Amino acid sequence: MPADVLSDVVPSSSQLPWGWAARSGCALLLCAALLLVWRSSLDGDFQFDDYGTVVENRAVRSIWPLDEALLTSNRPVGLYTFALSYHVSELSTHGYHVVNLLIHVANALLLFSGIVLTLSRSTLHQRSPGRSLAIAFFAALLWGVHPLTTQAVTNIVQRYESLATLGYLAAWVGIILVAKGVSSANVLILAASWVGLLTKETFATAPLVIALYDRCFLADSWKEVARKRWLAYLLMATPFVWFIPSVLRWFDPTRHDSVGFGLKTITWWEYLRTQPEVILHYLRLSVWPSPLCFDYVWRKQHNPAVYLPLGAAVLVTLGGGIYCLKRGPLAGFLILAFFLILAPTSSFMPIADLAVEHRMYLPLAVVVVGLVFGSLALLEKLKGVVVHPRIVWGTLAVACAILLSWRTEVRNRDYRDGLDLWKTVLAVRPDNPRAHYMRGAEYLWRQRLDEAYAEFQQAVASRSPVSDFYLGMGECERQFKQLEKAAASYTEAIRLKPTNARAHNGLGVVLHQQQQLAPAKAAFEKALELDLEEAPYNLAAVLLDMGDERGAIPHLERSIQDHPRFDRPARRLAWILSTSADPALRNGPRAIELLKVHVNESTSPYLWDAQAAALAETGDFTGAEVAAKKAINLAKTPERAELKQQIEERLMAYSRKRPWRSNTSTPKPTGVGANSPANLPAGGGS
Repeated sequence: MPADVLSDVVPSSSQLPWGWAARSGCALLLCAALLLVWRSSLDGDFQFDDYGTVVENRAVRSIWPLDEALLTSNRPVGLYTFALSYHVSELSTHGYHVVNLLIHVANALLLFSGIVLTLSRSTLHQRSPGRSLAIAFFAALLWGVHPLTTQAVTNIVQRYESLATLGYLAAWVGIILVAKGVSSANVLILAASWVGLLTKETFATAPLVIALYDRCFLADSWKEVARKRWLAYLLMATPFVWFIPSVLRWFDPTRHDSVGFGLKTITWWEYLRTQPEVILHYLRLSVWPSPLCFDYVWRKQHNPAVYLPLGAAVLVTLGGGIYCLKRGPLAGFLILAFFLILAPTSSFMPIADLAVEHRMYLPLAVVVVGLVFGSLALLEKLKGVVVHPRIVWGTLAVACAILLSWRTEVRNRDYRDGLDLWKTVLAVRPDNPRAHYMRGAEYLWRQRLDEAYAEFQQAVASRSPVSDFYLGMGECERQFKQLEKAAASYTEAIRLKPTNARAHNGLGVVLHQQQQLAPAKAAFEKALELDLEEAPYNLAAVLLDMGDERGAIPHLERSIQDHPRFDRPARRLAWILSTSADPALRNGPRAIELLKVHVNESTSPYLWDAQAAALAETGDFTGAEVAAKKAINLAKTPERAELKQQIEERLMAYSRKRPWRSNTSTPKPTGVGANSPANLPAGGGS
């Protein structure tokens, strides 16, 4: 009978002192412990895939109306939570980390609640008051503070993993409540299922795992499961109406993101035969979480002497789980649940990254629950050898929680700085070319060009260099003023990946600096076609140098819309509206409107020069003289001598009550464009 399957470890619920106060106290203590341990996660920076999902993603810039990219995403709910975070915090990482941490705490509470509800169904004789509550508390605590969960919690983009787990666990708790007669829990199941499946594909196995749990612990037969809870499972299946068409996109060989199948880089057989060693690695980290690695770039396994015995071990374990369903349902369920939860990412469906730690987020909970139950059962059986086994078990649990908490605290510090994080990756995987590339990107962002270039060179020297590695080299070479080398690197990056928008943009910048305006225009147009945010401004800059003010205006308008805090597009558009020789283009009031959000606290002579021209266009020549004089004072440096002379000429025109007219664009600082070469793209595991 399902009520008897926990006979080795739990007492009768009717004799347990499980008052509301005791359960609430444990829940509060659990929350407090997790918030204390994970406080250091709030200081983490954007890392790796965070840039593609949040920093550079237009789909998260507004919460309404919904962006088309969000509506067509295969993870719309998860992506929309990033839009909500951006609405509140913009690019301040603290707010994103707060949400991630709250999701993790909620998951731990759901795990605690589910175990409490499961054990409360036991009708066995009492062995020790409160022991079942202790089992639930320590299982949730040890999972909640385990350092193997750091990637799913502290890496912002892996909210997908933790939020899908929230749906998974909430649906599980919902089934237990429905079995207890709480019919309103069907609403929880419906909401949890849609949140889970529309956040990440790993939720797809939830109905199987929950139904298996139902049969093992709640129902006497599969017939009873279907008869009593058919509505709950029907509601759980409703999001598959959306999921099935969406998942078919995984098979599209033109997809480049790691969420889809890696059809071009790895076959299903190569992926399948590599996963046994990956799963074994995951299990080792569950017990001994060191060293952790943010990005493994795990190699495909080609040696039959490795994958055949490991694969056989996995099959034997699965067989053992099926066998245990009859003799020991708890062990059987935990074994099968572990593999079912991992199945979407650790079976035969090839994903670009073969091993990523965040995939163990929910499977780790299964492992921890098994260890907590198993250790207690073992000590009980050794009662004649071990004195006070329950005290020993509790002491060991507390000690493990302290050690795991310390390790999690240390691991979270690595996320505060990209250089430190990628240093830890190279310590574990020194042959990881992507780690060299990302470390180079961190150096480039800090303008430590020599160190960045050395890292990019190591990445390019790997067995399989990719487009972005050459992109990084090109960015450094461009800043070294080695324009021919930079052009060659960008061209190679484009050859390896024709859709690399940043490579097209970088090539355009080099060509622009070489005054090859037509080829530069073509490169920026390609980058714009690929939807790179910097492209509109850079294309406008080339068009202005080609004398096409009318053609530049819509691109400047788009750049202002995309980057309202970036002053260059507003300044250059205001210059056209104030000084153009074409009367149809001039609009002094609009120019002043564009500049007012930037100019007041600005120390840029270029902005004040544009402000003076705009005021003169509206007839406010006194204000124009004041602004021009301020621009001259700000330009009193040797490198700005030419600009100072130009502004002085314009000041003379304003003193004569004449607005400035020009057939060329406003003077600009050395260098071209708004591109930010340090914001290099990244790829990662699903």
